[in-house]
Amino acid sequence: MTATEEFALSIELSTREAAPLSEVALSDIGIKERADLQRWVEAYSEMIGPDLLLITTEFDRWELRQQKVADRLDVLCLDSDGRLLVAELKRGEAVDTTELQALKYAAYCSTLTTAEVVEEYSRYQNVSHEDAREAVIGHAPALQDGEPGSVRIRLLAGRFGPAVTSVVLWLGELGLDIGCVELRARRLSETHAVLTTRQILPPPEARIT
Repeated sequence: MTATEEFALSIELSTREAAPLSEVALSDIGIKERADLQRWVEAYSEMIGPDLLLITTEFDRWELRQQKVADRLDVLCLDSDGRLLVAELKRGEAVDTTELQALKYAAYCSTLTTAEVVEEYSRYQNVSHEDAREAVIGHAPALQDGEPGSVRIRLLAGRFGPAVTSVVLWLGELGLDIGCVELRARRLSETHAVLTTRQILPPPEARIT
């Protein structure tokens, strides 16, 4: 076991017997990116990070200089400071262009206004404009009389190679709030598994504010 690997035990509380839990690739247990990971993120935004309101998923209504752009981000959230967060999901290893893809989406999202964020929340959650505005402003009071702040980025994947992490670290040093969240699965039995998420970059104690 290397220094970066984790060892886990399953403990039977009544007998205090312990047995190791084997780590498995998400693909090996049939986990899909959109049908599973994205659905779980929709239900539990804590998988990405704390204090997030889900705005929409599969967002593809981009229009730059009056021209439709055929791109689609996975998940768009809003934090309580009024900053949008773009999340890109990969069930396996993040390919070398994952961070570039997320940067493009973040650039697109940097043009979104508070009114457009409310509109997307209303459409996605299927609620009235008034209810959507109440939810958005209630979560991020700074948007009551202002516009969203700088966009944050989180990459979620089973593994991250140095080609991705080196870029993420460099962008973080330049002041961009970008990070990597590692997804790990362990098999409990033939019918049960446990999925954990852990932010590896930047370390939680070094969170950009």
